[in-house]
Amino acid sequence: MNAASPTSPAATGAPTASAPTGASTGASTVRPARVATLFGPGAVEMIVFACSLLTGPILSRALDDDGRGSLAAVLVPTQLVGWALALGVPYASAMMTRRVERRALLDGAWGIAILIGIPAAGVLYATAPWLLADHPAVALDWYRIGLIGTVLSMPAATAMQLRLMASGATWGLSAAKSAHLLANSVLVTVLAVIGRLTLSTALASWLLCYLASRIVVLLAMDAFVRGRPQLQLMGRQLVLGRAQAVVTIANISLGRIDQVFLAFAVPSAELGRYAVAATAAQVSLPLARGFADVVLPDAFARDGEDISRRAIPLVLACSTLIGAASAVAAPFVIPALFGAQFAGSVQLLWLLIPGQVAFNTAWVISAKHLGAGTPGVAARAIGGAALLNAVALPFGVGAFGAAGAAALTSVCQAVYLAGLWWGARR
Repeated sequence: MNAASPTSPAATGAPTASAPTGASTGASTVRPARVATLFGPGAVEMIVFACSLLTGPILSRALDDDGRGSLAAVLVPTQLVGWALALGVPYASAMMTRRVERRALLDGAWGIAILIGIPAAGVLYATAPWLLADHPAVALDWYRIGLIGTVLSMPAATAMQLRLMASGATWGLSAAKSAHLLANSVLVTVLAVIGRLTLSTALASWLLCYLASRIVVLLAMDAFVRGRPQLQLMGRQLVLGRAQAVVTIANISLGRIDQVFLAFAVPSAELGRYAVAATAAQVSLPLARGFADVVLPDAFARDGEDISRRAIPLVLACSTLIGAASAVAAPFVIPALFGAQFAGSVQLLWLLIPGQVAFNTAWVISAKHLGAGTPGVAARAIGGAALLNAVALPFGVGAFGAAGAAALTSVCQAVYLAGLWWGARR
């Protein structure tokens, strides 16, 4: 989620077509946001995330280090592919709502998913044996099934983004975005109780819950393709979304590519410990996502108080408090919940927490830029941080293993925040 350079989007490589993303034309249907509304969507996402955290100890004890490492080796790339294949289209569609009908935008998103998403998923299907060569055959099978969800993710995300811009952040929309996490938590718990939780059923639970949730969103929001996509509109969606696509890819690099790289560079057991630490570090991220969902449509409407002036210091303060509490509790909670073999996750968590605080704050600042139609600022800030991360990660992991990946990720997330601050002052 993110933003532009000194003067204009054109100067940064962001599309000049983003001019209408401000509120210079027409009235917004979004009600002015108040401070109280910041915590509603964030609270829903925090509750769902907390429920999903409860499955961590269950999975770790049922699958052991190697099993959890194989689980991460499938789920992390699958999620990253889904985000990458969004291509900035959900954001671009939201920015075009004042000039283009909702149905046309949805049909355009489906056209892009068919023309680009399906061939890309086909390539990933063919290369899957190389990616998962060191993992059980069942991991390969479920990875390939999960690619179906990556094709559906962009049209579903477009439908939710259009709803966000039309009515603002709501509890219901936040629940819809995270429904697959809650459903997976329930199913994993049931599988554990009946003694059927294995690597295969854990993968099936997550991937099928995600796929089902996307289908439900598309049905509930009447977002399945109904007309012939317009090629010209699809081109405009891709052009307008290119800066956001850069932001998405860079977000992936800062938030998850460390685990992808570790999947190739370290044993499954070490990857499993890192996955536990990374999940624990992100406990405050749902709150930031909820704040961002309020800030983005508010910046788009530009009506009344600028809620971001309250949201940014609030997310910084809340993330810091949550991070500090997590750091203090981790030496006791992680071994108790996950087992003594995951004690090494504590030090990794300590390295990841400062970066997560910076990342959360940057996420909300970026939402303001996106809503205001200046995605180039964030694209440059996060792009530079992601490039640094991608270049340095092999050396950090080679020298210090998982600890190197954790420290480098934290530093680059801080660079992201510093880049946004510097870009806004130019």
